[in-house]
Amino acid sequence: MRIPADEITAILHQREGMGESGETFLVGEDGLLRTDSLQDPENFSVSQSFAAPGTHKIKTPGVTSALTGKSGKLTYSNHRGVEVLGAWVSISLPGSTWAMVAEEVRNLAQRSSEAITSTSKQIAGTDSRVTEGSDCGDFG
Repeated sequence: MRIPADEITAILHQREGMGESGETFLVGEDGLLRTDSLQDPENFSVSQSFAAPGTHKIKTPGVTSALTGKSGKLTYSNHRGVEVLGAWVSISLPGSTWAMVAEEVRNLAQRSSEAITSTSKQIAGTDSRVTEGSDCGDFG
């Protein structure tokens, strides 16, 4: 099966919902990239994977799990040696299984988690003021 790598890479390089340090990529059953790395395209690209398959296999917990048909999320050291929060799914294609992995640098993912917790607490505080009858403005 042949799928245009540049088209898939363009789709996976969309950053909606991810920070500047995040990326999403595909890996085939052979452990080789099927999309170029957004964070390090000079060292991790489709062309390099196939030019030197012995040295460019991606063997992270997310990839390994996805290639066995599982989905999940975990903090681990990625193929570039960076501590990330990774999430993955398995993609079944005719005659093959690929791993689709999204990663965000761990400390930045933690900051996002802390920010959403803080924001939700602020909203909860607003809700209690509304319940108590405080004037929060007219939004209707």
